[in-house]
Amino acid sequence: MSSQTMVTIGLGLVEIGYFSIMSRLLSREDFGLFAAISAVTVVFQSISDAGIGSALIQRKVMTDEYKNTAFSLSFAIGAVVSLVMAMFSGVLADLVVGPQLHVPLMLMALTIFIHGMTSVNFSWMRRNLQFLRAGAIHLVSLLLSSAIAIYMAWRGYGFYAIVFRAIAGALFTLIISYWFVGTRFRFQLKREYVRSIVNFGGWLTASVIIHNISSQIDRLLMTRLFSVETLGAYNRPKEFIIGIGARINGIFDTALFPVLSSIQDKMDSMRNAFNQSQYLMNICSMGLSLAFICNAELLIRIFFGDNWIDLRPLFQIISLSLIFNINGRLGDCYLRSLGLVRQQFFLRSFELVLDVVCILIGFHFGVMGVAVGYLVANVTLIALKTIYLARRMNIPYTDVMQNVVGGWAYGLYFLPLILAQYLIIPSTLAGNIVVAMVFICMMALLLLVFPSLMGQAYKKYAYAKVVTFFQTKFHRK
Repeated sequence: MSSQTMVTIGLGLVEIGYFSIMSRLLSREDFGLFAAISAVTVVFQSISDAGIGSALIQRKVMTDEYKNTAFSLSFAIGAVVSLVMAMFSGVLADLVVGPQLHVPLMLMALTIFIHGMTSVNFSWMRRNLQFLRAGAIHLVSLLLSSAIAIYMAWRGYGFYAIVFRAIAGALFTLIISYWFVGTRFRFQLKREYVRSIVNFGGWLTASVIIHNISSQIDRLLMTRLFSVETLGAYNRPKEFIIGIGARINGIFDTALFPVLSSIQDKMDSMRNAFNQSQYLMNICSMGLSLAFICNAELLIRIFFGDNWIDLRPLFQIISLSLIFNINGRLGDCYLRSLGLVRQQFFLRSFELVLDVVCILIGFHFGVMGVAVGYLVANVTLIALKTIYLARRMNIPYTDVMQNVVGGWAYGLYFLPLILAQYLIIPSTLAGNIVVAMVFICMMALLLLVFPSLMGQAYKKYAYAKVVTFFQTKFHRK
């Protein structure tokens, strides 16, 4: 997790810098168009993944024949899915927005084919816990592709700048990974391994497809319910908030999955890991969500620009989802580690139905209604997922509630600060800075001076490590 955290910080800094610059170079319509393109691409990308990478990580005994079979399947499926997306790009463009997306969708199909050639390589690195190596490759690719996109946006290429960033990033990742990693695969298909991968990856793929449709359904529907510009205004804060949350989730998920897969038959260890990770991750999720809610205006001014300041209420509603998303990602990690991919598929199918219903109801109340509806649907699904896992691992529901509520409880101390922003503190840059300083001081006091207010479990298991960390840093300075 330490290695993955270093990687995530590096990638996050690049993403934030890129986000801030592009927000000032492109329009809301540009971002709306790319949001529609990426929504379609994400769905097709999930089809091409086919759960092969997860099957490679989850398998206990590994052979060269298994690796080669996984690579061959990934390559073939990626090529077929990419071709299908390119062939039907015109139809897809008309369904989502209009003919202006025809060519961009054809171009984005190329990223799916490239991903098919690199996904097994990165899964192999994650299986061997080579997080720094994999992260360094992604970081270099991100830096190069972001520089190209910024230059294109500055030259007036509009949303095509973002499209070419995705393509360039995929190409750089392909070239660098095969040049520096040294992993070599050959085309080989062994029937028993194909069957093993399909048995695990088939349900997982279906589950991922349904999940990705659910995660993109608001973007897919909003161009028809509202407009491309409205989608851009809605998606920009969501992309910023969920993107940072996903990076942090990825630290836990990437590190936990291969470790949990190795102890999947030791239920006592799995239960212990679930209880500790759930509590600690809920502390993190509450802190992250509070940081966004309390400092919404300041973050918008810095990373979006003053012309986006009207999105503050929407920004704060979407920030609430961070409290729950980490629980959802944690649940998915345990479902995969335990091999419960079929059950995960049914849970996500229900999620898709619930998302559509809640979004359509929320539509009648405008963009804010869509955001609230989407949040309600996700909270419901995450609760069901957590209850199912607790039952499957024979963990008392009371323990689960204590983990969740215990991790969230300290958030109540920040309610006066949130209310003060609306009633007392002015909505100016100076006021935003005051709020940020108060927030930092309050968080530092809770973490370092009054650990009991964070919860007894934090004081018992995490407080000493947090204090030691800061003492070490201070001593070095």
